[in-house]
Amino acid sequence: MGMHEIEGAVDGAVLVLDESPLGNTLDMRSIYHSLARFVGRWDASFQHFHVLAPLLKHRYTYAFPVMEHPEYERHKEYFDGLKKQKYMLRHPDREWDEETNPEVGIYCHPMEAWGPNDIDQIPDHLQHVGMLYFDAGSELWQLFVNAGKLTGQDAEPPREIPLEEIINMMLPEARKQDAMILISIWYPIMAAYAILNALDTEWQMKRSEAGMEQVTYSPQEVMANPYFQAIRSLVIETRAYEYNNDYGLTRLPAEEEFETGYEVLDNSLAEQGWGQFLDWWYEPVKNSYAEKRNQM
Repeated sequence: MGMHEIEGAVDGAVLVLDESPLGNTLDMRSIYHSLARFVGRWDASFQHFHVLAPLLKHRYTYAFPVMEHPEYERHKEYFDGLKKQKYMLRHPDREWDEETNPEVGIYCHPMEAWGPNDIDQIPDHLQHVGMLYFDAGSELWQLFVNAGKLTGQDAEPPREIPLEEIINMMLPEARKQDAMILISIWYPIMAAYAILNALDTEWQMKRSEAGMEQVTYSPQEVMANPYFQAIRSLVIETRAYEYNNDYGLTRLPAEEEFETGYEVLDNSLAEQGWGQFLDWWYEPVKNSYAEKRNQM
């Protein structure tokens, strides 16, 4: 079962930034790419068809007729037989394999897949037609680039932007749009994200192999990170910590955890100082509990 809180939080971030004036000036393509990579690190998937219009608008996701696939003639019978929604494989004539034949795109005919009541987030001109969808930077995108079907800026790969930088840009816009629930959702998710980065040695290794800037996530460094500090300050200013969505990673610590220890931390994480990070991050929640007790 997917982590719907992650998927919903990212859907909200995509829409808020698109509806903001920042959507006309920021590198939205790279922002969406980075949000999609964040989703992929959890038991979740990037929900393209929940937010398809802004993904297409900012040229992160591309839609092509199946006959434009560079290998269409080679696999014509397969492509012509596609219906509803189907994940596209690297080699359409072979069985799926995570290593040798992964998913590289999506075929979708929205009306066939979901019917008229579930396609309101799909642009009108795409609701009644089957298309091939893929993202900038993906393997299928590269195939289209190599075939000369994507050129210029469309042939440039998106860059990776740290999630904390994106959320720091997004939350003030969410505040302007009165999206308080979205702010409250991202508050605990950012705490989980910081701890995930410390634990995810495979992610750290892949960043190193790709020549990306190395970012360390010790508790002390996260607390000193200006993006995390700004996010925490906005949460305090908006009192978004008063909303407990009580679902998965959006659940705030129970009052007793401030005394007995946080459920999300094992002994190893506690020894590394992540308890001190959570004390700092969730101080507004702890103070809120105390205020409510004093009012009783």
